[in-house]
Amino acid sequence: MGGSSGKLSWPSVALPEDHTVIVTGGNSGLGFETAKHLALMGARVIIACRSEIRARAAIMRIKADHMEFNELSEEERLWDYPLISEPRVEFMYLDLSSLESVQRFIQEFKMTGYSLNTLICNAGVVMVPFEKTVDGYEKHFQVNYLSHFYLTLEMLPLLEKADDARIVLVSSKLHESGNFSFKTLQGKTKYDRSAAYANSKLYMVMLMFSLKRRLAGKKINVFCADPGLVHTNASKNFRDDKTLMTKYKVIFYIIQL
Repeated sequence: MGGSSGKLSWPSVALPEDHTVIVTGGNSGLGFETAKHLALMGARVIIACRSEIRARAAIMRIKADHMEFNELSEEERLWDYPLISEPRVEFMYLDLSSLESVQRFIQEFKMTGYSLNTLICNAGVVMVPFEKTVDGYEKHFQVNYLSHFYLTLEMLPLLEKADDARIVLVSSKLHESGNFSFKTLQGKTKYDRSAAYANSKLYMVMLMFSLKRRLAGKKINVFCADPGLVHTNASKNFRDDKTLMTKYKVIFYIIQL
């Protein structure tokens, strides 16, 4: 598809000072870009991830991008952001492969006294070799789905207090090839990493519909987002599989034509 030299279609929104967003996996890739743009809109953003070093580096990049944006002329700016004094971005430790870590994150966030307006369940693993978490679950199942499910349920009381709350579950078009079966739920039979990934994204879509039914009448909107094929560092998880890496490179080559 063709591009345009004009400004991107981006909402000119100034978020309130008490607007708080949690972005799981906000230190890199899609999560980083999401965290950055929301912070530049004025929200308080919590980057929830495992690596404090990478999170601190991401926060420095966001602040540097903010300074660079403020130095641009109005004609040079691709987005119409409100002029804020400084982005408000914080790191909080979260390891989705551990339900105990999820529980600690929930408790620590609630102790901050912050409101919660938006929960973005973005973090995930992509087509990793078979591995069980410390809780004994297949890794795709827990990291991509189960821990986000637990986090979402525990955050609902805070979200219900917001005037316009949102839950965004990052899924994938590959959910269409997913299959719900108790026999293959934990990779108990022959393990296929592509199928395990697709299944975990299907569960996120199922969670969206389940939450929408149960939250009917409340001021909480639930969405699933398919970001499309984006070049991130997610491919590091399947570099050991030559077939998957070849498919990955071919698809990106075609997109760039």
